[in-house]
Amino acid sequence: MPGFPGNSAAGTGHRFGESTMTARIQHTVWKHYLKPWTDKNGRLRCLRNGNIFSAKPRRVMAERDFYEVDVLTDEEVRALEWWFDDATPGLKEEIFAMISTLDGFAEFGERAQQLNNLSEADKKRAASARIAALETFHSTVEREVLPTLRALVSGSTDFLQDEHAASRFFLYIALQYFRTKKIRESLLSSRISRSPFDIRGIVGLIAFCTAFQFGANLFLLRNGFDIVFLENESSLGLITGDQPIVNVSGTLGGNARVPEELVLYYPLTPHLALVYAEKKHKLESQPVGQSVVKMLNDHMAVNSHENLVASHCSALVPYVGSHVPSVPSHIEILQCLRPKAGHEIS
Repeated sequence: MPGFPGNSAAGTGHRFGESTMTARIQHTVWKHYLKPWTDKNGRLRCLRNGNIFSAKPRRVMAERDFYEVDVLTDEEVRALEWWFDDATPGLKEEIFAMISTLDGFAEFGERAQQLNNLSEADKKRAASARIAALETFHSTVEREVLPTLRALVSGSTDFLQDEHAASRFFLYIALQYFRTKKIRESLLSSRISRSPFDIRGIVGLIAFCTAFQFGANLFLLRNGFDIVFLENESSLGLITGDQPIVNVSGTLGGNARVPEELVLYYPLTPHLALVYAEKKHKLESQPVGQSVVKMLNDHMAVNSHENLVASHCSALVPYVGSHVPSVPSHIEILQCLRPKAGHEIS
């Protein structure tokens, strides 16, 4: 499968644990992605805990050692094997090849013993590698897709004709979806009651491996889907948040609605977004008005964890307080995004 080999960090050329520089403050959403929402001073507007404030992208949606992967116990290894038991054989091998190299040890069963035999200096290096590995992986993929993102903002999907570029893009999309705190909480709440194992210590690793699995599936099924662009022509800006990609066919969180199908929504700027849906819906790129923008913003708000981002405060004001907006079904949204006699969709 182009772009999805095992040990070399899914084709990026980076091997887990290579980095000698460790960023301890790690972002749950890519800083560069947030730049279109910043003003001339490099500040965006953020809503958190009922308060709207301005900040630079590096100051929001970041936590210390968010992507750290601790040394796996034997029980956690069994938990991972149980979790990914239904993965296709080739992909399952690649997932476990990545896991097995996260901290530089070849075999799961030898991890604890090997760690105990390391010098203090080597223990520190191993700990640093476990903190930096996934963060470095995200950074590598993000650097690779920068040309693709620039193409998307210009309204082009020509990169899909290049298998390598397409595979990188779908891996990027999957990582942006699964890297977040919201997804970690959703994984815990949806599966912990059915899991025979305690997965709290490995939920970040599970989210990462699930992203790898999801990205591979997106790539394989890409010919049955379309990317369409929504150009916001209203005065209400598109917002984003700490769950920047949402499936509008469902919702995450305490009042989760199980998705009926895959309809991904991804705002690229306050004025432009993409929707990724099956070809059967016959969607076309088009301008949209304020009512559609509000529906999409409501979906972003409902699916966020604790942060919403906008270019202007006015777009965030409706979400201050405890009111949770009711969101339309994905069928309503898709109906709004079908061509209507060449007129702007309001």
